[in-house]
Amino acid sequence: MKVSPSNSAAHDSLFDDVPTVISPEALDDLRRQVQNDLDSMQIRRHQTWQERQAIAAWGRHDRRRIFTEYVSRQPLYHSKCDQCHEDLDHCSVRCMTCKKHLCYQCDTNTHSGMPFHRRLFCSCDRLEILQPDHFIDAEGNIITKDVCVPCVVPHKCCDISCHGSMSLIPNITESIMVVTEQEALLLCHHISHKCPGSSKNMYAHTLEEVSKEYGRTGPINIPLFTTAEREWETCRHYIDQEVFKRNKIDCPSCGTKPLVRSSDAIIKLSRLASAGKARKPENERVMDDVESRFENLVIKSDVEVESFRQRIYNKVQTSKKKNMCGGSAFKAAREDSNENKKYDETGLVVSSCKHCIVPYAINMFKGESWTHTAFMHYEAWKSQATFFCYYVVCQYWKWMHQKVGPEFPEYMMLTKEMTGILPIMHQMAHQLPCQVLWNPRWTKGLGLTGGEEHEQVFSKLYLYAYVLKHMSKINRADFLTLAILYWNWNKIQNMPFLLRNKLQRVSNFYNASKYLQHHLDL
Repeated sequence: MKVSPSNSAAHDSLFDDVPTVISPEALDDLRRQVQNDLDSMQIRRHQTWQERQAIAAWGRHDRRRIFTEYVSRQPLYHSKCDQCHEDLDHCSVRCMTCKKHLCYQCDTNTHSGMPFHRRLFCSCDRLEILQPDHFIDAEGNIITKDVCVPCVVPHKCCDISCHGSMSLIPNITESIMVVTEQEALLLCHHISHKCPGSSKNMYAHTLEEVSKEYGRTGPINIPLFTTAEREWETCRHYIDQEVFKRNKIDCPSCGTKPLVRSSDAIIKLSRLASAGKARKPENERVMDDVESRFENLVIKSDVEVESFRQRIYNKVQTSKKKNMCGGSAFKAAREDSNENKKYDETGLVVSSCKHCIVPYAINMFKGESWTHTAFMHYEAWKSQATFFCYYVVCQYWKWMHQKVGPEFPEYMMLTKEMTGILPIMHQMAHQLPCQVLWNPRWTKGLGLTGGEEHEQVFSKLYLYAYVLKHMSKINRADFLTLAILYWNWNKIQNMPFLLRNKLQRVSNFYNASKYLQHHLDL
């Protein structure tokens, strides 16, 4: 489903000087500027088949030489310390983090307060991994020393009722494992969204294997790591929102102008009910709101959605039969739907603008019905949307105008102030009158918008289905919120390239029209 974002005064000032009608001369100048920008871009040159074969042949002939060179450089080969420049006679410490060879004194002075660096003991005949508390003496023997773990302790507690300063007291009886933010939590955040379906438990086990490669021991407490990762993501979200002022909900391109907004509702994500657990009745399950870490930032309140739907059901008589459009029967073409006994939450209804930015979504506990679509339609109207795209809009519009509108006068503006359209691909399954009346190509103000942009959102979110079905309700809501925000921010960052490509297509279309008109005049 696609809707416009909320209003913003910044967008009004941004579009104040933009003319409503662009002259041909201004469009030609804009086309030349875009073409100059495209010509100035560095285009990556693809290697030819001969070049790739030459590189492969070089690798086959020189692989042994590369291996010999690598092995020969593993023992001690550096003659001087990179810090004090003293001669290294028989041993040294090679720090893979600092990229230096150090003598035993410089290594002790430097890495006593840097326990997270990866260090190797190098001699003329051996290479050994050093633990954070391992150092070498003047004779080249490995000794053990106490090291300090750098922990930042605030001077005062954030709680105003707390008196006195804070101090860090080590626990000698128990050992702790310190995980750095950049190497673990940030990587886990990007992997879980760049590779949907990845298990965080397997990621934690992968960290254990990496620790073993570095010569360190000790398993990772997976529940504790998962909790820390969730809290870190929550803190990161509030930092982006409050400190960096990153708005990941509103589309910066749509602004407040009445551009196209399209909407769709398709069951794409489902979560199987937990095995051996009794399934709650619908009224208890729906009306029980979860305490999400992100509240209702993206996924609307289940209580609010259900109240909206029940208000319609109380006055409007609905049917669970499919509404036909000619000879086509659409799965979503029904006023109400049956309850699926195999599922707890049957899907997610998602809205997005024409640039694939998702402002909000709602949960479904039954099959898809027009009351879900009506809720999203109402949210689109509140966002000052102009167009509403739905792949059974011909039947839904009639139901909204003839049944819901007379009973609820406040919803009459949904069909009076907005224009319904069919997606360019789905309209081919409708009868001919629908293809004419609801065609986006014949609707003023739509241009070449096809209305199928929401499928890009669904193609991404559908990949999360494998991990979602194993989650609880609250974790599922939080994870989907993060997934949608991650998707939105990537789209916002790539918005300049998207708009430039669209402008280039418009410019090419305009040039082709001028060329055709010129030959027709001749």
